Amino acid sequence: MVVGLADPSVVSRWDSQSAAAAEKWYPANDLVRLERWFFKQPGRVLDYGTGAGVNAVHLARRGYTVEALDASGEMVKVARQRAADHGVGDKVSVDKIEASATRLPFDDNSFDFVVCVNVLSLVGSRERIELLLSEFRRVVKPQGKLILDVNAASADFARNSRMIEPDVYLFKGADGKETGIPTYCPPDADTFAALVGKFFAVDDVGYTSFKYLHSTITEFIVCCHKA
Repeated sequence: MVVGLADPSVVSRWDSQSAAAAEKWYPANDLVRLERWFFKQPGRVLDYGTGAGVNAVHLARRGYTVEALDASGEMVKVARQRAADHGVGDKVSVDKIEASATRLPFDDNSFDFVVCVNVLSLVGSRERIELLLSEFRRVVKPQGKLILDVNAASADFARNSRMIEPDVYLFKGADGKETGIPTYCPPDADTFAALVGKFFAVDDVGYTSFKYLHSTITEFIVCCHKA
């Protein structure tokens, strides 16, 4: 069976949550910091799994030309409207990619940078992640830089969820009553770095973590480049 870049069950979940996503206003804190520290100067960037488009808008405001992709058609609508509302529609192109696609719709060596934040766990399997990373390698330029993250096995996506294959958990929401979606959550940062290292030269491995009220999140973060 040919595996596509996105899991259809995850796409369906995000289609249903587009109204709530439209209320999201702020880009990822880690991206705000790392874009300045690691990318350092604007260029053409792929924002994969753009969701509500908040990261894409932030990058456009910072001077980047942004190609934003998402497999959720409803999220694409939200992201397009957000870019227009914030006056950066001329710098942000938002397009839908089919879940069944096996290639990104771009030529080889097209991008200076790739951002894939709060996405990889939701790709749903190691096989899909490796396919996606191979496509990132194809479309980013030599020495092009990437910021990638993934949820840890101690985070909400895996905690109290059933493991269905190595490092993949069936997440049914905080109350355990939602339709399950597969989420890839490695046990430690080294496991994630080794996965990324099959495709890119790893420059830094870190993490971010918080715990309050009902939520516990740890994300491993890799900054890397195409050698």
